[in-house]
Amino acid sequence: RSIPGKGRGISFLYVYSVAAYYFCTRMSRLLLLAAPIGSAVTGVVIGAVVEWVIAQFIYAPEDDVVEDEEKSPKGQKPSATAGTNASITNWYKKHRRYRQAIALVLCATIVQQYNPMWRIFEDHAIAHAYAFANPRILYKARQPSGKDVIIGDYLESYQWLKENTPEDARVMAWWDYGYQISGIGNRTTIADGNTWNHEHIATLGKCLTSPVEEAHSLIRHLADYVLIWTGSRADDLAKSPHMARIGNSVYHDICPNDPSCSQFGFYAGRKPTPMMAKSLLYNLHSAGVAEGVSVDPALFQEVYKSWNKLVRIYKVMNVSEE
Repeated sequence: RSIPGKGRGISFLYVYSVAAYYFCTRMSRLLLLAAPIGSAVTGVVIGAVVEWVIAQFIYAPEDDVVEDEEKSPKGQKPSATAGTNASITNWYKKHRRYRQAIALVLCATIVQQYNPMWRIFEDHAIAHAYAFANPRILYKARQPSGKDVIIGDYLESYQWLKENTPEDARVMAWWDYGYQISGIGNRTTIADGNTWNHEHIATLGKCLTSPVEEAHSLIRHLADYVLIWTGSRADDLAKSPHMARIGNSVYHDICPNDPSCSQFGFYAGRKPTPMMAKSLLYNLHSAGVAEGVSVDPALFQEVYKSWNKLVRIYKVMNVSEE
């Protein structure tokens, strides 16, 4: 059934708009759901404009017939509104050449304004097509000497897991790498791209952003290894404020009375805030790199560091047998 007074197509657009809006407000990545309805509504508007423009040149002769002004019932004077509406309608139908001129100006304006934008979009799309066509765990980089090299740290780290850990080992990492760990490393991961369970991801965020000892008390019941990305602009430290906010959405003790977790981050000059400095993720990331940062080997022992220092893997000590 459709909305009263609306066809099924329009009813579908209304319902989809409400559903897309709701889910977009739940999680930012679900903004993708708004793409189809955005395209559909844009198509409706563009279609209406194109249809009107075409109608000015391809039309039925009777469309230009000037209608008489509305006649009022006998004994009544025509209202001012009715007379005005009739005059506007008659003028519009009579001056076909004006309508054609308006249509041409409208077309010229659209072409002039949107042609550069289309070129920019085309270049942007082509550039991203080449970028996304390449493997995401192997990429080409250029050394200062100008030599091109292949960076394989991520692939090598997953292969290391497969070759150097027990088959039943559980690996904790941010959900972004879950499928890669299970697909290439053939090891159980705590979370992956199937993030429908928000509390599941929030638990992962709490483990990684809590102080080291508290994090260990949780992780020892969940995982045998912890894998983190380090040394690039897209590493786990760059994502850590999002981890804290997601965790805090379920476990409010992470950032008490601070939904945006504004205290979990860095000051100017990349100096960590006290909350960041205490977190497990910061300590695993910066151990032996930042001055004065280390990890208690009785809690987490580093067992692997990739060649370009983009991945570090730690073994969880004193894992619970329960």
